[in-house]
Amino acid sequence: MTPQKRQTLPSAVDAERAILGTMLHGQRAQIDHVQESIPPDAWYRPDHALLCRLLFRLADSGHDCTLAGVMDAILAANRTDGDPWSVYGGLEYVTSLPDHGGLVFYEGSIRSVVETWTRRRAIAAIDAARDQLMAYAPGDDPARSIACLRVDLDKAEAGLPSTAVEFVPFVEAVEGAIAQSEAAARGERSALIGPSTASVYPSLAPHLPILPSGELTFIAGRPGTGKSAVARALAEAAAIEAEEDGAVFVWSLEMTPEAIARRSLATMAREGAAGSGGPLAVYGMTGQDIAAGVLDSRQWEHVNRARDRLNQLPIWIAKRSDFTVDDLIQSMTRAVRFAASMDRAPRLMVIDYLQLLSIPIGFGRNESSAIGEAVRRLKVFAVAHRVAVVILSQLNRQAGDKPSEMPRANQLYKSGDIEAHAAVVWLLHRPWAVDKTWPDPTEASFVLDKVRGGAPGTVAMTWCGPSEAYLDPVNANQL
Repeated sequence: MTPQKRQTLPSAVDAERAILGTMLHGQRAQIDHVQESIPPDAWYRPDHALLCRLLFRLADSGHDCTLAGVMDAILAANRTDGDPWSVYGGLEYVTSLPDHGGLVFYEGSIRSVVETWTRRRAIAAIDAARDQLMAYAPGDDPARSIACLRVDLDKAEAGLPSTAVEFVPFVEAVEGAIAQSEAAARGERSALIGPSTASVYPSLAPHLPILPSGELTFIAGRPGTGKSAVARALAEAAAIEAEEDGAVFVWSLEMTPEAIARRSLATMAREGAAGSGGPLAVYGMTGQDIAAGVLDSRQWEHVNRARDRLNQLPIWIAKRSDFTVDDLIQSMTRAVRFAASMDRAPRLMVIDYLQLLSIPIGFGRNESSAIGEAVRRLKVFAVAHRVAVVILSQLNRQAGDKPSEMPRANQLYKSGDIEAHAAVVWLLHRPWAVDKTWPDPTEASFVLDKVRGGAPGTVAMTWCGPSEAYLDPVNANQL
């Protein structure tokens, strides 16, 4: 009886597409890396293997390895009247491959292909040993089949490429960290370094100079404390910082893209008017004023200037507002691919906010464990794609009942797993939002309760209600 053959998981085929898409960007270093890392027989799809070998030949001969170069080579090599694309999966398929590429997925895709190839070899060895055992006859030595299995498994393991595919030598990590630090000292920014906070909140620099890349930053507060305002300010600052080659993505589960834009217009219009002799009407203009169109000529002037500036920023806002955790992870993955298609790297991803996600419970899970699992998956995504992820969150209902009481990390809604996975827990405190009889409605603070590798502390801020923004007292022109 012939044993049933196993099929490769679909994720391995997706990984092959990502590798080929990256190679079709035409960078010789990446093509060489694939040639060194992936064995020739590791490709599951024959058309993928053929296209890979064609890319190797073009690279070795110094020819163009972009999609255009590959298409020219396929047409030039056609010696028949048949379809030259059929052996490569078809013209439409080949031209779609670059959309799957991007260096962000590159290392993980190679690892997936190699692991799948190794698994196939191991399964083949097990199947062969089972066939021998099933053909066992009296007098045969079953130990021989087991010994053959061990030999075949050893061969499969020995066929793995160097461990550099899966591991980074510490010396490389150290030198990479130094190179990033030196680039930052020169004012240069890398996709592997999180966006700066200093341009929008200078007083944060001693505690949190950058939003950590590959980590989760939680910004939490009671309802109405301005969580979205802080996230919006950070998103705009990150987009300005990485205007040439970066991308910022926002998933808002409570506001439409237009509502977010109105608040940004109001904030930037206020910043343009501050210190310029502009009237208080401009300074206090709100997003609702813009929505209603109740603006005078001076206000329109500042709004139009803000529009021109905001239109230049590489910020994308999700259209949907109803997400499960799976939906969100898939949307974030597509965002990374979308950025790569524009030769940009995601610098910041903002989720507003955690408790509005559709997180199913049941099957032995309560709400706390379900939220913990969602946060864990977001953490895995941030690490895998080396992107700074900011997640807004509510505090527990009992948090901050007294206006003089500073919030704490353990007051995060279902806080246990959130605290465990968060690199930064940034809490917002506005006494007037808790008690409307508080004498100073502008009093506010940022409480950095957890800063992994940094310095926790409390930073005084000023709340500008009409503009829905936190102002750093260091920025005198804001006041």
